[in-house]
Amino acid sequence: MKHIVKMPTTTAAIADAMRRELPQYEVEIKQNPLLGFDYVEVRKSGYAGAWVRLKNDKITINGVVPSTAARVFLGGLLLLLITYSSRKEVSTAAGEVVMRNF
Repeated sequence: MKHIVKMPTTTAAIADAMRRELPQYEVEIKQNPLLGFDYVEVRKSGYAGAWVRLKNDKITINGVVPSTAARVFLGGLLLLLITYSSRKEVSTAAGEVVMRNF
């Protein structure tokens, strides 16, 4: 999901909104060391989560499997198929927060 931001914002502001409106999920700001960008990880479990990234004037939300160990041990494609509904639930909740606040 992509959302065009109406006003200037930061990754920290997005993380604060996620923490405030989604207390049932773990929210953490992380950085990609290879490409050098920050993103917000919204995590329901090791198998279901979403990454929220601010790039230029757009916020991108992707449903992911946040645990590297789960991706390695359980296999990529099969795990993505099994966890689809949980990842969709988290990314939809994160998208609703973005739409209300930004």
